[in-house]
Amino acid sequence: KDGTLASFRTEVEKNLARELHFRHRSIWKDRVFEKLLSQSSFDVPTVLVSKEIDRMKENAINEFKERKSPVVMKKDQLPDSLFKDKATRYITLGLIVQNLVRQHNLAPTSDQLEQAVKLMSEAYDDSEAMIQWMKQQPEKMNEVRFFVAEENVVDWVMSQVKLTQVDVPFKELHQLLPQ
Repeated sequence: KDGTLASFRTEVEKNLARELHFRHRSIWKDRVFEKLLSQSSFDVPTVLVSKEIDRMKENAINEFKERKSPVVMKKDQLPDSLFKDKATRYITLGLIVQNLVRQHNLAPTSDQLEQAVKLMSEAYDDSEAMIQWMKQQPEKMNEVRFFVAEENVVDWVMSQVKLTQVDVPFKELHQLLPQ
């Protein structure tokens, strides 16, 4: 900000701390969700899976367009089988999270939403503008709400189990992340 080495170092340390926090949470979230999936057995409504497959197809097509791919894709050209497992997992986890949020009163509070928006906007140069933009986007705020609900579920599950702390060097953290 002021161009000094000290401020640069402070900014790098802040970014590393934020990255470490997100990687740590990502590892825990993945492990908790894998455990929840392995402990759950129910039929997922096919209509929800179909809608999710359609959404994933649209995202894939949009990604092709954004990358200026010469290949023009249409939804019906992409087989459902490419997306079925991922869509089923996503819907199953969503239903599990919703159920746990309801059963254990884990809905995000306004303070948690405020903190999440602030945390997500810290990576941007004009974080205040990003905060305002996010708050004006209903779809983005729904994503934040779901993110915080997932975090609350992870915290709740972790409070129900015995944890053992293991120190891992920062460089090795990426190996623990889901691929």
